[in-house]
Amino acid sequence: MRVINFNDQQELIDSYGKKCQIEFQAVGFPSEVVTGTLLRAEFNTKVPSFRIVVEIDGVGLAIPANHILTLSVEE
Repeated sequence: MRVINFNDQQELIDSYGKKCQIEFQAVGFPSEVVTGTLLRAEFNTKVPSFRIVVEIDGVGLAIPANHILTLSVEE
């Protein structure tokens, strides 16, 4: 796995459909690591933010980008 810059939209888009590992941390909680398939990024144009959507065992999980510590994808 290699760490990608998820703020680079093209690198993120090129990683769609790949197995990924995300380490994230919400305020006041310990960090967690999830492994799944990178589905897409959802960009919010009204508020400059986006979230990463990952599929884990058939269920979609949306993680706000500002909570993500690292995003790694399978090469």
